[in-house]
Amino acid sequence: MKRLFSLGLVVLAAVLVFLTLRDQPPQVAILGGKATAMQADGDMYLAGLTLVNVGGPDVLLGATSPTGAQVTLMNPAAPDAPLAIPGGSMAILARDGAHMMVQAGDAEPGSFIPVTLNFREAGEVATRLEVAQGAPMVHDMTGGVSETPSPTVQIVPVTAPSADGFEITLDTTNFTFLREENGAPHVPGEGHGHLYLNGLKLDRLYEPTTQIGALDPGTYTLMVSLNTHEHDPYVDDGGQVSSSLTFTIP
Repeated sequence: MKRLFSLGLVVLAAVLVFLTLRDQPPQVAILGGKATAMQADGDMYLAGLTLVNVGGPDVLLGATSPTGAQVTLMNPAAPDAPLAIPGGSMAILARDGAHMMVQAGDAEPGSFIPVTLNFREAGEVATRLEVAQGAPMVHDMTGGVSETPSPTVQIVPVTAPSADGFEITLDTTNFTFLREENGAPHVPGEGHGHLYLNGLKLDRLYEPTTQIGALDPGTYTLMVSLNTHEHDPYVDDGGQVSSSLTFTIP
């Protein structure tokens, strides 16, 4: 009887937690923050991290540091586009897409740089960036892998883009989606996709079909590139093997 009573309390507590969280505003969790030096003797760091949006559509507006370090959001592919994070989705600040630059003095490897990210809906979310060990980061994405025949990719909407989200599939030739362990050697014609929305990296794709989460009204550009197991982009005579889809949410 006591066991049934205890089980009932657990179930009741779970229901109360669900009912409480259901009415909370959108929230964003931040994972895996890293800051890597751009030069061996410099004070500029390229920062990346993962954003997990457990609520509705949101937008990353900016970032600051309580230490006074200068933090700048960079989006080379679409400098004037909002950094939109679809509802119920994740996004990745990384050097091959939108990312942060932090000027923070000479920080020791293994130390931490506190930062606060500001979201339109989730508000201010504090986290910290671990100063990464290893060689300085080279801010250069011009390299790539060329194969004959070259892979191709085309984004095909499975369902029409809508505010509630939609599904896409990637129509490829000379390419096989395959998940491999980190450090796996290059195999011609194998790899994965990198998916970006307005320049912000959403995910790595290890299969051709994926879901885009809920979005606010507006015009967006979705882009996917094909990459090797070593995360190098496939390239052809026209540059990076990629496909773009521009759409409008009314």
